[in-house]
Amino acid sequence: MSEQTTTRTKKRELVETSIFGLLFLGQVVMCVLFYNSAGLVFLVYLGWALLAVGFFALGGPARRAFQRRGGAKSREEWLQTQQLVESGIYAVIRHPMYLGFMVYVAALMLIAQHWLSVLLGGPILVYLYVSMRAEERINLQKFGHDYRDYMQRAPRMNVLVGLFRLAFRR
Repeated sequence: MSEQTTTRTKKRELVETSIFGLLFLGQVVMCVLFYNSAGLVFLVYLGWALLAVGFFALGGPARRAFQRRGGAKSREEWLQTQQLVESGIYAVIRHPMYLGFMVYVAALMLIAQHWLSVLLGGPILVYLYVSMRAEERINLQKFGHDYRDYMQRAPRMNVLVGLFRLAFRR
């Protein structure tokens, strides 16, 4: 890849990340302004529960696994993995960080219960799914056959199937 192409790609990623970061921030603002706007308390509880699951069961464990087993040069570069991480939450699903963020977005929709929150969150979910697929192509190039084998063992983001496969693998 040429230096010009790399620079263009990085600029595009920066613009995309900025746009979707602003959409997410908009969702947070919607939660503050329109908290439980439909008055469906059980959805608020479900939303808060999903936030906890996304953080404590998906995002947090994924980050720790990358830091411990990813082979990055420093803790600050934890996303720059040099080794395929297949243990911990990564033994269950391939993309716990993406799924965790998708869960955050859905949770904010449930907490706000406002059509604007759904309007802001929908594109984020699509963007995250597309990014997840792109990440798989990058990982196939980076890790080759090992990643293809890993794809057979761990589903993309179906936690129940991943737990089932993990239980019967042992």
